Amino acid sequence: MVHNLLRFALLVGLALVSVPPASAVDLNDRRYLSAVEAEKEGQWLKACRLYDELVRKDRTHPFARMGYQRCLRRLHQTLRQADPAYRAVLAKLTLTQALDLFEETVGVLSSAHPERERVTLEALFTHGMVELRNALDDPEFIRHHLGSAKSAAIAAYKNRLLNWVVPTFNSKAEVREQVLAVVRSAARDGLVPRPMLMAAFVLEFAAGASNAIDEYGLFLTPGHLAFTQAMLKGRVVHPGLEVGLREDRIQVTHVYPKSSAAELGLVTGDRIQRINGVAVTDLPAEAIAEKLRGPSGSTVEVEIERFRDPIRLQRRPTNIPSVEYAREDYDGSVVLRLRINYFGESTLQEVKDALASIAARGDTLHGILLDLRGNPGGLFESAVRITELFLDEGTIVVGRSPFKKYDRTFKAANPGFVTDVPLVVLVDGDTASAAEVLAGALKESRTGRFTTLVMGQNTYGKGSIQCVVPLERTAEKSTAVRVTVAKLFSPTNQPYTGKGIAPHLPSDLEGEALLNEARKQLLERIKPMGSMGGMPMTPMDDMLSSAPSPLGAN
Repeated sequence: MVHNLLRFALLVGLALVSVPPASAVDLNDRRYLSAVEAEKEGQWLKACRLYDELVRKDRTHPFARMGYQRCLRRLHQTLRQADPAYRAVLAKLTLTQALDLFEETVGVLSSAHPERERVTLEALFTHGMVELRNALDDPEFIRHHLGSAKSAAIAAYKNRLLNWVVPTFNSKAEVREQVLAVVRSAARDGLVPRPMLMAAFVLEFAAGASNAIDEYGLFLTPGHLAFTQAMLKGRVVHPGLEVGLREDRIQVTHVYPKSSAAELGLVTGDRIQRINGVAVTDLPAEAIAEKLRGPSGSTVEVEIERFRDPIRLQRRPTNIPSVEYAREDYDGSVVLRLRINYFGESTLQEVKDALASIAARGDTLHGILLDLRGNPGGLFESAVRITELFLDEGTIVVGRSPFKKYDRTFKAANPGFVTDVPLVVLVDGDTASAAEVLAGALKESRTGRFTTLVMGQNTYGKGSIQCVVPLERTAEKSTAVRVTVAKLFSPTNQPYTGKGIAPHLPSDLEGEALLNEARKQLLERIKPMGSMGGMPMTPMDDMLSSAPSPLGAN
């Protein structure tokens, strides 16, 4: 039974995707066929995007979610192999240390995940086998670890993995011994058991166990871990632009203010042709963002389609603001337009600063336009504490977890600071995780005279909390596991996972068009308040301070 599970998992993870029968999937759906083709060609980022679009269109699509998770896993694997800091870690690990790290990873996963049926020892081992076999097809892995190996030897080892019989495990130690047996068996097929290669094989098991439980788990390499930690602090070493695949072209998707990219005139939509002289068409799309990173003070040469000559962007510490805001006045009705891009360590204070900017003028605040479009989430505690600003009482979110810290109902514990004004919230299909916690609480728990209107598209539907757990077995805890530790439910106990939040007022409008419609809706709600409406915003240092919340979740 377990052996059949392994064979099925390996075949699903590795075989070229075949088009299912017409009765299961519409063969005229070009996005599905394009996703299948991108996966066949190993264009993991493009395939992820196409499968993701299908999932958002039809959350019950029988193949798109599996395709998305499959390609996301391969994308993470490609990025892992491209991280030089990860290769440096591998070079220092002994086989015993690598096995220690694997065993530690299994311990974290099996104790933390709220869905215990997903994290049996047999399942974690099987996920690792799939990851290792995928690695034997990855060009970067082969180049760095198997460059001198004969293709026949690699093929023989892949076949050995496919036919490996998985026993029933009673302990982490037994799983460790089985991993060691798998790694040592490579010598039988002619692969030279060099220490770094054996350590790399073991860490593929750790990565596979981490990455495959759900689509949010991840084995974090040193480079990815450092970048994640820096993002949550709102400051990264970067040339100041984000890139993505739009209309099958690599384009600039965001430029950060006061960055090198902003100073040299780059704007959203600029098409990138080359990075350091290499055409982006010759690079895996998923590796381009990695090439933009580097040490502070170094430069990267970028060729932009609308520029005549290449430009050199300097990598330097760049502030990544989590909040943007503006005061808007409509015939005496003062509106705070507040956009939260992600939830980091400073987001609560940044929101308070936005409110304080109104208070500093002695204005009466008549309404708030809260824009959560494109917000992928971030720190759970940050979202909970920000929600408290808008609620006097009521449930914020319900958590279910193996940990008491998250296995409870989170309620507003402090009198809200801005509860007496109308609130319009904008969401879309990219509003996820912590952003859904905020939007869901404002939709269901902000009752009374001033309720909330949620506008836009159905949110993503990521109803879970992940924690980053540094692994003790690597030097300076330079690797980590991001693991799901809780499932989240709305104040009325509705699951967010796979469903998201349905807006009160659905709209297909995007960009400024939706923003303008939201302004109209907010002003309609302000009108009945008359001249006596609104909330006087006088400076209140005690309410705008950063005093700790009694909630304690993070």
